[in-house]
Amino acid sequence: MSLLQDNLGGIKEDDIYNVMLSVAANPNGRYFIWYFIREYWSYLSIRFADTRKLSLIVKKLSESFENVVLLEELDFFIEGTYDENADLRFKALDIVVNNLYWTASKEKEFVQYFSGRGRN
Repeated sequence: MSLLQDNLGGIKEDDIYNVMLSVAANPNGRYFIWYFIREYWSYLSIRFADTRKLSLIVKKLSESFENVVLLEELDFFIEGTYDENADLRFKALDIVVNNLYWTASKEKEFVQYFSGRGRN
C-alpha cells in the first residue's frame, strides 16, 4: 500500500496500467499483480476512477489461469466487485473455464506425448 500512497513510487499515473500488465506478463509477477488487484481493488477503482482498464488487466491475467484454485479466486473476486465493467471480468471467468476444459480434454494426449509414446 505504501507504493500507492507514495505517489506510485515515481510511476506516472498514465503508466500504471502498462506497468501492471508488464509485471503480469512475467510468470512470477502474475501472482503478485493478481493479489495486488484483489487486495486493493476498491482503492484502485476510486483512485483511478476507471475500472475498465483494471478489468482489462484482470481479463489479461486470466488468460494464464490454469487451475481450479485460480478459478475460485476469480469467481469470488467477481462476486464482490460488480460495476459497469463487470462484463469484462465475467469474460475472464469464461476464459479460465475454457482453459480448464481444454487442459482436461488434452490431458491424455499430453501424458502419451511426454511419456515417449507420442513422439516420432
